[in-house]
Amino acid sequence: RGFFSTEARITKDGTAYVIDPCCRLPSPPSQLYWIMISNWADILWEGAAGTVVDPKLEAKWGAELILTSDWATTNWQPIAFPDDVRDNVRITNLTMIEGKYYFVPQDIEMPEIGGVAALGDTMEEAIKAVREIAEEVEGYCIETNAGALDAAKDQVEKLKEFGIEL
Repeated sequence: RGFFSTEARITKDGTAYVIDPCCRLPSPPSQLYWIMISNWADILWEGAAGTVVDPKLEAKWGAELILTSDWATTNWQPIAFPDDVRDNVRITNLTMIEGKYYFVPQDIEMPEIGGVAALGDTMEEAIKAVREIAEEVEGYCIETNAGALDAAKDQVEKLKEFGIEL
């Protein structure tokens, strides 16, 4: 009656091995879920009663980049970005002080401080949009691994080996 997803590895013969049952909103891709799915209220309300509601998707494709900062593992991290991309930038452990956004570190030191997500009608559009938005996020030692998008694109191509076309 709550969130559940899995991470799996698929062999060339098609056998899938679950490597992580996630009884939570995983990160990634939960930052993308919030902008990609438009009927969250129905999903949560009905899901609590055991009724599954199919998500209504705002676009065919979405892309996400994780924001990291090694400095933020032990320090409050100020983060700035334009107001028009606020829905696309999702900060973990967020607080706002005097109009400024901050990631607040926790007892478990992790460099992942949030994510940037964007939508598109094609994979290429979503990737281009998320890269552009990520470039607008500013803060001390904040990084993204934009190369991960190229690797993901390669993985989508490899799915064709298994007869899967997206």
